[in-house]
Amino acid sequence: MKHSIPIYWRSRSSHYRLEVTKCRTCGRVSFFRRKVCPYCGSRDVEVATATGRGRVALATKSYFRVEGEEEYLPRWVALVELPEGARLLSEVVDAFDGVNSGDEVEAVLRRVSSDDPYGLIYYGLKFTKRVL
Repeated sequence: MKHSIPIYWRSRSSHYRLEVTKCRTCGRVSFFRRKVCPYCGSRDVEVATATGRGRVALATKSYFRVEGEEEYLPRWVALVELPEGARLLSEVVDAFDGVNSGDEVEAVLRRVSSDDPYGLIYYGLKFTKRVL
């Protein structure tokens, strides 16, 4: 078991929602929920839910092997810029024709891992290319 079920259940909102922290002091936005601004150290922050859409700033193809998931190779990993101003690193799934800088992407819920054979299945947010 990778995580206890109660711990995973209590932290589920951070796995299923794309939340950013906005600092009221310096005005900067950072990815994932925080109690303190990582830029100025202020505790005057608010948590906002992001739109789930973004643009690829940088992308790379990864051949890193994880046991049992060889059929998903290669994987595309991208630095995604959100319209709210934050950047985050994420896997881009269902990108059969590749990922390029400037591509529009949106967050989707996907299976991340599981405690096989009969354990908890972990889901999380990844990105996929937007169909325009």
